[in-house]
Amino acid sequence: MAVHIYGLPVDMSPILALAEKHGLYVIEDAAEVIGQEYKMTNGEAQKMR
Repeated sequence: MAVHIYGLPVDMSPILALAEKHGLYVIEDAAEVIGQEYKMTNGEAQKMR
């Protein structure tokens, strides 16, 4: 479970790669990162909601 906290998003790339490799689901707690941006796989930034 990835926890985004204090306005700092977790680097999800390695977590998502590991989950995909092993067929796992990823749970994210993004309650405390509202309004921050994270780089998506297409290279664009997306606002955390």
